[in-house]
Amino acid sequence: MNQLIIDNHVIKKDIKSILYELRPYITPGKLKSITYKADDVHVTCPVHKDGLENKPSCGIYVGDSDDITWGTVHCFACGFKGQLYDFIAECCDQSQWWGKEWLKEHL
Repeated sequence: MNQLIIDNHVIKKDIKSILYELRPYITPGKLKSITYKADDVHVTCPVHKDGLENKPSCGIYVGDSDDITWGTVHCFACGFKGQLYDFIAECCDQSQWWGKEWLKEHL
């Protein structure tokens, strides 16, 4: 399923649009690299500092699978795991609640 449901709000917006709209809210120095590959978006991790700014260690799943929830985030370096709203909150140094509310406002 190619969507994320938060408090009965369906987030179906394209991940590129979401990340573009997020740009003004991102804490300086976070989310320095975004690469789109097949069913994943590779980004620099907002939780730890990636050794190489141009080598993202975090993946956001945006495929259409019954096994993996759309918007699932995983950092292969530090182990950070969560949903898209957790990622958004980390990028902006905000709470999980803020991440959810931001997504619902930017459907």
